[in-house]
Amino acid sequence: MAISIDVDKGSCTFDLEGARHERTIADLVIRTDHHARMSQVEVAGQQVHISEDDAQCLIGAGALDDRSHVKTGEI
Repeated sequence: MAISIDVDKGSCTFDLEGARHERTIADLVIRTDHHARMSQVEVAGQQVHISEDDAQCLIGAGALDDRSHVKTGEI
């Protein structure tokens, strides 16, 4: 999946399974998939995993950060 962010327009485009989905960045909520220990965002009615770099870029551009930290074990 490819993500293109247009900060000037406040929008982003997700290329997912051969289709393009444009979303307003302010409407996006970045969450944590605890089982996969990855960030995810809803695109076209489904939760899609995204890289931490993409998550940070979207949050920096105005998406809501609703992630939680997942511990991998005791130190």
